[in-house]
Amino acid sequence: MPASPYATVWTEPFRVRAYEAGPDERVSVLAVLNLFQEAAGEQARAHDLDVFDLPAGPATWVLQRLLLRVQSDLPRLRDAVTVDTWPSDREGLRAHRDFVLRDASGAALVRATSVWFLLAGRRRPVRLPPAMDTFLPPPDVPRGLTLDGAPAPVPPNTVTRSETFAVRHADLDRVGHANHARIAEWALEAVPENVRAAARLSVLDIAFQNEATVGQTVVSACGPVSGPDAAPGAFAHHVTRASPNGPPQTVALTRTHWT
Repeated sequence: MPASPYATVWTEPFRVRAYEAGPDERVSVLAVLNLFQEAAGEQARAHDLDVFDLPAGPATWVLQRLLLRVQSDLPRLRDAVTVDTWPSDREGLRAHRDFVLRDASGAALVRATSVWFLLAGRRRPVRLPPAMDTFLPPPDVPRGLTLDGAPAPVPPNTVTRSETFAVRHADLDRVGHANHARIAEWALEAVPENVRAAARLSVLDIAFQNEATVGQTVVSACGPVSGPDAAPGAFAHHVTRASPNGPPQTVALTRTHWT
């Protein structure tokens, strides 16, 4: 009997380490992003789908969009947790992957969905190779979350805080550009201190548009989402990089919600 073309839900165990916890001794959302990336990489590697040798050159996965929702209190230092992850959809050049962070009892703490593409050659997206045809979403597994419209940049007249960063060698990933968790960190650093003191991050929605490489300067701007339909605690973020030949280029657009 031929092997099933459907992937399974991959479960990766972790324990919250000291350098992943914040002042409240709970794991940070940025550390959760790293756990998700590690679990996704382990499943891809187990199926020989982590890197590809294509006619356009070596190709590797790059994150384009991530939506994360915190459903419960985050785990504490040394708590045992697991990450469930699975391929959840395919759309043209894009592959979707979902995640659930669970505590030791199996309760869902964080849910997320993401969109990835393969980058090769001159850092351009390429068609998903035939090997991906045997890595279809597992049947009867509900989506972690559902994506809606992409985030929009914060209007300049509503920016309440901005921060500037230099891209360091320590910020780079295996592709040679700033890791997506680092870009998310830059976005969150611009959140006003009074918001951080009174609320916790409950939703992170980030769309990556351009890479940032070592030596470049990035600016992270943040402001409250305005308008009659804006929810209290909703913020828009715009991370840009300086361009020597024109206006700043967008690195990432982000929406967050703080409760």
